[in-house]
Amino acid sequence: MPFDPVHASEVCRRAMKGWGCDDDILILTICSRTTEELQVLRETYTKQFKRDLILDVKSETSWWYKEALVATLMTPEEYTCRVLHKAMAGMGTDEKAMIQVLTHLKPPEMEAIKATYLSKYNKKLEYDIQDDTSGSLKKFFVGLINSPRDRVPHPEAEIERDIVELYNAGQNRIGHDDDVFIKIITKHDNEYLRALNIAYGRKYGDTLVRCVQKQFSGYLGEGMQAMLVDHDKYYAELIWKAVDGMGTDDAQLVRVIACRRHRLHSIGMRFMLTYGKNLLHRVEQDVSGNYAKVLTKLIEVSERTSAARSKPSAATAAAA
Repeated sequence: MPFDPVHASEVCRRAMKGWGCDDDILILTICSRTTEELQVLRETYTKQFKRDLILDVKSETSWWYKEALVATLMTPEEYTCRVLHKAMAGMGTDEKAMIQVLTHLKPPEMEAIKATYLSKYNKKLEYDIQDDTSGSLKKFFVGLINSPRDRVPHPEAEIERDIVELYNAGQNRIGHDDDVFIKIITKHDNEYLRALNIAYGRKYGDTLVRCVQKQFSGYLGEGMQAMLVDHDKYYAELIWKAVDGMGTDDAQLVRVIACRRHRLHSIGMRFMLTYGKNLLHRVEQDVSGNYAKVLTKLIEVSERTSAARSKPSAATAAAA
C-alpha cells in the first residue's frame, strides 16, 4: 500500500486520543514503514496536530514496549545518540552499550551520529567520551569516532605490514602495546579487518581475534573483537545472548533490532546458520505482549523488504 503520511498521522492520533490506546493499530502503522517514511510521518503529525509523535507515544505506552516503539520512530542516528547519552549519564558508564552501537559504523553513519549528538545535547560526543572513560578504552572509543576508515587501494601490502606490527606489539613480546592494536583496528573498515584477521592466522597460527582474546581482557578486548568479526555474525550473537538462558536482556535486544533494523534480514540468516533457529520465532518465544509485536513486526518488514528487493522486476524477467 502506498504511504500516505497525512492518513497515517490521523490513524496514529486516533489510536492514542482519548481513553486508552489502540496498540495494534499504532504498532501496525508505525512498524510497517521505513525509517525515511517514519521521519515524514513525524513531520506531518507535528504539522497537522501541533504535537510531537514521539512524546505522544511515550505518554501512551510503557516499559520495553515504549522503548521499542520510540526506537523505531527515531532514525538510527537519533537512537544511537540516545543510547550513548544514557550510557554516559550519571554515575558509572555502560561500556557494553557503547561498544554495541559504535562498532561496525561506516564513516557517513559516524559523522551523522556526531552531528546529531551535538545538535541534541549541545556537546561533542568526543568530549563526553573523554570525560566518561579513561586509559586505553578511551583511546579506542575516540579512535572509533574519529578514524576515517577509508578503503585501502592495495590492501595486500598494508595487511602484511599490519600483521607484522601487531605480532610484534602482542605475541612477540612480554605484555602488549595497546596503542598499536587500537591504531590499526580503529583505522580500517570491516572488510579490511576481516581480511587482516584471516591473514594473521595464516602467518602466525592463531587468528587476530584469538590473539586479542588471549592478550586483552575487559571492555577493550570486547570492543576489538567486535570490530574484527563479520557484522551479521556479531549482531546475531548479541541477539542470541540477549534471549538465551534465564531472562531477557531487553536493552540489548532493542538496541540491536532498532539500530540495525535495515540489516535484520541478513542478521536473521546468520542467526539461522549459527544457531539453527528462526530469528522471528526465537524472539517470539522470549518476549510477549505489545513489546513482542513491535519487534516481530520489524523483523517481518525487514524480511519482506529484502525479498522485494531481490525479486527481479517484470522488465528484467522479460529481458532474461
